[in-house]
Amino acid sequence: MPTGKVKLVLRKVGNKGFHKVKRGSLTKGSRTFNLGRPGKGKYKVVVKYAGDTNHLKSKTVKRFRVRR
Repeated sequence: MPTGKVKLVLRKVGNKGFHKVKRGSLTKGSRTFNLGRPGKGKYKVVVKYAGDTNHLKSKTVKRFRVRR
Protein backbone atom coordinates (compact mmCIF):
# COMPACT_ATOMS: atom_id res chain seq x y z
CA MET A 1 0.00 0.00 0.00
CA PRO A 2 1.28 3.47 -0.81
CA THR A 3 2.00 5.84 2.05
CA GLY A 4 3.41 9.34 2.15
CA LYS A 5 2.42 12.95 1.56
CA VAL A 6 -0.26 14.20 -0.81
CA LYS A 7 -0.91 17.81 -1.86
CA LEU A 8 -4.10 19.03 -3.55
CA VAL A 9 -4.39 22.45 -5.20
CA LEU A 10 -7.76 23.75 -6.43
CA ARG A 11 -7.49 26.74 -8.72
CA LYS A 12 -10.28 28.66 -10.47
CA VAL A 13 -9.43 29.06 -14.15
CA GLY A 14 -8.66 32.69 -14.96
CA ASN A 15 -7.55 33.58 -11.42
CA LYS A 16 -3.86 33.69 -10.62
CA GLY A 17 -4.28 32.84 -6.93
CA PHE A 18 -5.17 29.55 -5.32
CA HIS A 19 -8.75 28.82 -4.39
CA LYS A 20 -7.82 26.09 -1.94
CA VAL A 21 -4.70 24.16 -0.95
CA LYS A 22 -4.92 20.97 1.12
CA ARG A 23 -2.16 18.72 2.41
CA GLY A 24 -2.37 15.31 3.94
CA SER A 25 -0.81 11.90 4.09
CA LEU A 26 -2.00 8.56 2.83
CA THR A 27 -3.22 6.22 5.52
CA LYS A 28 -4.06 2.66 4.53
CA GLY A 29 -3.57 3.62 0.88
CA SER A 30 -6.26 6.31 0.61
CA ARG A 31 -6.92 9.95 1.43
CA THR A 32 -10.02 12.08 0.86
CA PHE A 33 -10.28 15.85 0.58
CA ASN A 34 -13.37 17.98 1.02
CA LEU A 35 -13.51 20.78 -1.54
CA GLY A 36 -16.49 22.47 0.06
CA ARG A 37 -18.94 24.19 -2.31
CA PRO A 38 -16.94 26.02 -4.96
CA GLY A 39 -18.78 28.80 -6.78
CA LYS A 40 -19.91 28.73 -10.38
CA GLY A 41 -17.11 28.51 -12.92
CA LYS A 42 -14.28 26.39 -14.33
CA TYR A 43 -11.72 24.82 -12.00
CA LYS A 44 -8.48 22.87 -12.20
CA VAL A 45 -7.40 20.38 -9.54
CA VAL A 46 -3.77 19.26 -9.25
CA VAL A 47 -2.96 16.34 -6.95
CA LYS A 48 0.69 15.52 -6.26
CA TYR A 49 1.89 12.39 -4.52
CA ALA A 50 5.43 12.60 -3.13
CA GLY A 51 6.03 8.84 -3.29
CA ASP A 52 7.62 6.52 -0.75
CA THR A 53 10.29 3.83 -0.71
CA ASN A 54 8.17 1.41 -2.78
CA HIS A 55 6.15 3.79 -4.99
CA LEU A 56 7.11 6.48 -7.50
CA LYS A 57 5.93 10.07 -7.19
CA SER A 58 3.05 11.12 -9.44
CA LYS A 59 0.93 14.08 -10.44
CA THR A 60 -2.63 14.19 -11.78
CA VAL A 61 -4.45 17.20 -13.25
CA LYS A 62 -8.24 17.30 -13.75
CA ARG A 63 -10.49 20.08 -14.96
CA PHE A 64 -14.18 20.48 -14.16
CA ARG A 65 -16.97 23.03 -14.33
CA VAL A 66 -19.52 23.95 -11.64
CA ARG A 67 -22.95 25.00 -12.88
CA ARG A 68 -25.70 26.29 -10.61
